[in-house]
Amino acid sequence: NMLEMAEALISSGMAVAGYDTVNVVCNGWAGRDPKTGILLENKTLWPSGMAGFNKKLKAMSPPLKMGCYTSPRPTNCMCGKAPQGGCEEGTGPGYENVDMQFFASIGCDHVMVDS
Repeated sequence: NMLEMAEALISSGMAVAGYDTVNVVCNGWAGRDPKTGILLENKTLWPSGMAGFNKKLKAMSPPLKMGCYTSPRPTNCMCGKAPQGGCEEGTGPGYENVDMQFFASIGCDHVMVDS
């Protein structure tokens, strides 16, 4: 659970020591909107959406940052290495501008890009 990990950064004192970012990798995207090309969030994994998760991070004391991950390929760097079907989605080539706008709209403090 990503929220539990964030809370552990706070309770352990790591956040005040500078470890203040939760990097979200392997989002389990549900595809893309057929008209806009915008990524569709997996509401099972992210019931309040990633923007909602980010809002919870920002409300913590101290506030935490959210890092987001993308790979402009059909699969990411974990392809074939992840346990049982997890963590292999890429966001696909040709959507870089759309994806960066989406990541900005949900409040990513930085974006990690695998190529």
